[in-house]
Formats: sequence, structure tokens, C-alpha cells
Amino acid sequence: MDYQTFVVQDVKSIQELHSRIAPGTASPQVQACDPSAPDLVFAVESLWFMNHIPVEHYVFPLPGDPVYCLPGNASAPNNLLPPQAFPANGEPHWRPADNSPLGRIRRLVETSWPVAYVRTGSSTPTPPPWLRVEFKASPATSSGKMSKPGSRWMRAVEYRAHGIGLYTPPVLVHFDESGKGEADFPLVGIPSTVTMLSGLELTWEQAESGREFTPMEKRTKHTLFIVDAVPKPGRFYMHAYQGGALLDALHFGCTWADGMAGAPQVLAAIWRQFVGTPDPHPSGLGYWLTTNPLPEDEFFRAARLRRLALSTPQAGQKINASCTSFAQLFINCLAVHGIESAEVKVFPAVSTAYSAKARFEYNGKDYVLGPTFLVPPTAPAQGNRNLQRVDSPHHWVVCVREGNQWRLYETSFGLGPFALKQAPGFTEPTDGSPNFAPHRQTFVPKKDHEFIAPAAYEQATVLGYMCTFFDPREPANVLTQIPSGNDDFQPKRPYLLARVLWTNATGT
Repeated sequence: MDYQTFVVQDVKSIQELHSRIAPGTASPQVQACDPSAPDLVFAVESLWFMNHIPVEHYVFPLPGDPVYCLPGNASAPNNLLPPQAFPANGEPHWRPADNSPLGRIRRLVETSWPVAYVRTGSSTPTPPPWLRVEFKASPATSSGKMSKPGSRWMRAVEYRAHGIGLYTPPVLVHFDESGKGEADFPLVGIPSTVTMLSGLELTWEQAESGREFTPMEKRTKHTLFIVDAVPKPGRFYMHAYQGGALLDALHFGCTWADGMAGAPQVLAAIWRQFVGTPDPHPSGLGYWLTTNPLPEDEFFRAARLRRLALSTPQAGQKINASCTSFAQLFINCLAVHGIESAEVKVFPAVSTAYSAKARFEYNGKDYVLGPTFLVPPTAPAQGNRNLQRVDSPHHWVVCVREGNQWRLYETSFGLGPFALKQAPGFTEPTDGSPNFAPHRQTFVPKKDHEFIAPAAYEQATVLGYMCTFFDPREPANVLTQIPSGNDDFQPKRPYLLARVLWTNATGT
């Protein structure tokens, strides 16, 4: 029996799991001359996962998708609105097809919605997982009469080739005269590491007291995402959206961190998908595949287009994505595991670019910092080693909380992490004063806070700045190769500012 990634329960639970005999004492049975078939058939009518993390969708998975999902007759979410959590309005996570005339009219096909749970052994306190299940007892034949079902022991087991996965202990279910019964089942065997359990099958078994369990005809099939900790809100371009457990973020975040436990392991595993500029990128996104992407080329749009393409001849082709997409992809994959981060925009410090105070000296001459900086044209990006765009007015990166400190990750070029130095504050220089930077270096995880990008980050990603020679007696000349003047402890112009656009940090 393989229990490597599952919590071993107490001896009584293990014995009950492997026992083929239901608890209790069997009542005497009258032996007929000829053994007869059972007069009742039991089936699962509806199943709800309780104490789960809801999964949010903007496009439903189709057959063949890595994520097993049967959305039934649910109306698809509006692609122009934020993702929606399903099932909605208290509907069950699983139900069989209803082949009755009314069921066919209502298109009640089989339904199975994914859910997420925090891994066993996580430091995050979470309520225990359990199932609420409705059963139905019916005559074994169409001409048979309904006998009183009384009570039956029910349980569910995920049988695997090398052991048992998830299971429930047996629960005594009481049935009414119409054949309906309902009970709650503790869900045991949640893995102790991050993983995605796509299409796992639960075999439901029933037995009278003291008699052998027999499987029901219909199994239930599900997808469970096992995350490292309670998720934090995710980040999307649509500012009204503050959700967390998005389907694609769960899929990428759980498959990329499969087998990991603890924030350091999970962060390192997810970051490995960005390092080395893989082409194609495992997300299916490609960085700056056109010379002029649309402004909305961010994660929400790019991931939605990727999922829509999975059922078309375009499946597998890279989806055009911007630096915003890759930053938000990283943020969302971390968020589903409860790791705090911040979306950060870097740009030249030109807020007072054309005032006299904004001048800086380089090689004995005065210059004014322009509104763009230069990216080396040979710098490989995620899924694109022939980056065509060179100059940029801004760029998206991510800061991640690691224990009590924050570090910067360059998600488009797979560089970092870079330490955020805690330099003292600087003031706007006056005439004749040293050319120090006018903004604080310290990073604060708060929206709209500005800090100076780490010098090591600039050295790795910035070729130079578009600076204007300042001399009122001569025409301005545009120069493109003035290097960064950044220094972690005494920065000088030119340098990059970094502004926090959004964060899910709840404290410092």
C-alpha cells in the first residue's frame, strides 16, 4: 500500500478501509431455494464538496483538456466580465445525467466541477474536508416494487494501481420510504504535497450491517487541486476583480509545483518555469510575438485566448502576451498557494524631467532624462529570443514576499531574484547639491508606493536611457547610450523608478 504522499490515519480507520465487511452485526437471512438478485439498486444522486476552495472560470474546459470538468448545462461566463465561481447557487459539484423526460428537457447531463483543498500538513489552519452526498434507492427492475430500504452503510474509495488514494470512512445512511438518503462523509487522504488530481474516480460501496460491501454501478469522477496554503487574491487587468483560485492559475501553479511542500519549495518550483527563457513557454504564451501588441495583452486576455484555442486547429500555437501577462501569470500561480506578491511597474524617473532640478551631469555635461529606456535587443524573453522592441516607456515586474523580506523577479526575461536594498531616504537636489535620487529606496507593499529599482536589476536589463543634452544655446541632441546611474546606497540619475500597482500583501 502506497501512503508516501498521504497522511496515514489511525489503526481503526486503516482496518475499516481494508475491511470488506460493514460495521455492525448481520441480521439472519432467510435462505431461498434459488439465490435471487438484489431487489434494490443504490446510486449517488448529488455530491457537494464542503470546506473547499471555489474554482473560478472564464472559459470551461472541453473534453481532452488536462483538467477534467463537466460543466453540464451551466451557462458559460461572459468573456468580458471577471471570472465566475462554479457551481453557482448551491448546485452540486457532481450529479449524474437525468434521463427522465423532464431531465432531458432541462438538459440535465452529467456534471463535475473542480474544487481545491489545502494540502495535509500545511501550516495554514483550515477546516476539514468532507462530502455531502444524496443517495437514491430504487427497484432493481422496472416491474419491481419498492421495498423499505431502511439503513445502509456507505463509503467511497479511490482505488489505485498501487494502493488507495482518497477515501471516506463508512457512514450509516438512513433512507426514507421514497428511497432518498443523505449523509456527510469526512474526506480522508488529501495529499501532503501540492498536486493536481484530475479525473480521479471514487468507487461508492454499500452494505447492510455486518455484510460485505458491494460497489454501486456508477462511479463519480472529479478534479481536485491541492494547494500549499489558503490562496491569496489574484491579479488581473480588470481592476474590479479581486478573486484568487482561477482555473488556469490552479492548473499551472499545481502542475509546476507538483510534489512540493512549503512556500520556499513552491516558489522555487514555479520560478523555474520562467528561468532559462523556455521556448515554447509551458504556459503557451509568447512574449511580444508582434511588434505592437494591443494594450490589453495581459494575463486575463491571453489566458482566455489560450483556453479558447485548445479546441481549435490553433491549439498549441503561442498566444501573444506582454510583460503584464507574464508578471500576472507569476503572481496568480503564487497567489493560489497563499504567497504574497506585488505587481510593479518600472519606468524612467521623469516626473520633473524638463525642470532645471531634473538635470543631471554625465561626462561633464548637463542632460535631461527622457521618457524611455532601452532593452538590449539580444535579451531573450519568455518564448521569444528575437525581441524586436528595443525602447520602452515602462515594464512590468513582480516583488515577492519571502519570509520577512521582499525580492524582485524579472518575469519576462527570467532574471533574478534581486534583493531590495534598504537605503536611506533621499531628497530632491537643490542647485549645487550632489545629484542624488529624490525618492526613497525602501520597498513598502502598498499600492502607489514608489521606490528605486535595484541597481543589479538595471545592470541586467537596461542598456541605457534616452537622454536629451541640455544647453539653451544649442539645439537639443538625443543620445541613447547613457548608462544607468543607479546605486543601491547612493543612486544618481538616470535610474528607474518602480511603482506598486497592486498587492495582495496583508501586512509587513
